[in-house]
Amino acid sequence: MNDFTFTPTQAERPELDIPYFEDARADYAPYYASSKNVMTAKSELAQALALLGGIIIAFQEGKFGTGRKARHGYQIYYEYNGAKGRFAVAGLPMRAAETERKVEQVRTQALLNAADWWRSTITQQVFSPGTDPLMMNLLVDGERTVVEYMRETGSFPRLSAGDVVDGEFEETR
Repeated sequence: MNDFTFTPTQAERPELDIPYFEDARADYAPYYASSKNVMTAKSELAQALALLGGIIIAFQEGKFGTGRKARHGYQIYYEYNGAKGRFAVAGLPMRAAETERKVEQVRTQALLNAADWWRSTITQQVFSPGTDPLMMNLLVDGERTVVEYMRETGSFPRLSAGDVVDGEFEETR
């Protein structure tokens, strides 16, 4: 008699309540008043990824979402052990009118927080040997990350080690 089945009371994860930039506080949205600029924040993020063995290839600037909750941010492309990866970072939405200075602050805040995430995974690797935090954002098919693929298909991607052609190793893509 082992009826130890868990049934969640909510079928889906609750939606996060994303604060506006003007309402940011240090306890849940650090760097809202940082004096650093976007270039410094990009450099800090690149250094954090380098600690994990990743190299940033490009910062693609843009917006996430539309309307009142549009958020300035980046798609960040990197290389890790010869494979390409991508992750996104979105700044907080703005309640008041966007100014050049405020957009810079929002982007800087987002990048500095992303640098913190990756720096914290160094500790994860120390205390949980074998973890590999950059793997989840590697591109499976040149378009989708491992995580996106798993969400869309409900299964793990089948990763190819390459094919042997005429006695030579050749990567497949």
